[in-house]
Amino acid sequence: FFFIMHNGHTESISTLMLHMEWSTLGLLFGMMLMVGELSHTGVFEWCAVRLLVASKGSFNRLMILLCSLVALSSAFLDNVTTMLLIAPVTIDMCNILGVDPRPYLIGEVLLSNVGGTATLIGKCHYLG
Repeated sequence: FFFIMHNGHTESISTLMLHMEWSTLGLLFGMMLMVGELSHTGVFEWCAVRLLVASKGSFNRLMILLCSLVALSSAFLDNVTTMLLIAPVTIDMCNILGVDPRPYLIGEVLLSNVGGTATLIGKCHYLG
């Protein structure tokens, strides 16, 4: 355990608990539960397939649609969690199409950060 030292004295656990942001921890816990359940449903894979169909064979359109999905998801979920869920789907999709996934992943990472700044939920460290 890490204990905070203040003027040479170690703070007690009860004092540390008073300084915790319980609302932020509750929000993070709720998001983790929600994302965990969403990942089991396959909703991200379903969205990726729908975007693939909507791109009509255009790789540029696919890039724009995937990055838009990531930005929108990152606005309401934690951006790191969004990337952990969508990056494997992107890699699998690019392998099936026979294209390099790196440009898609770089675009998704950039738009994940941009989308995460749209709301306080997207960047949880702003809440504390």
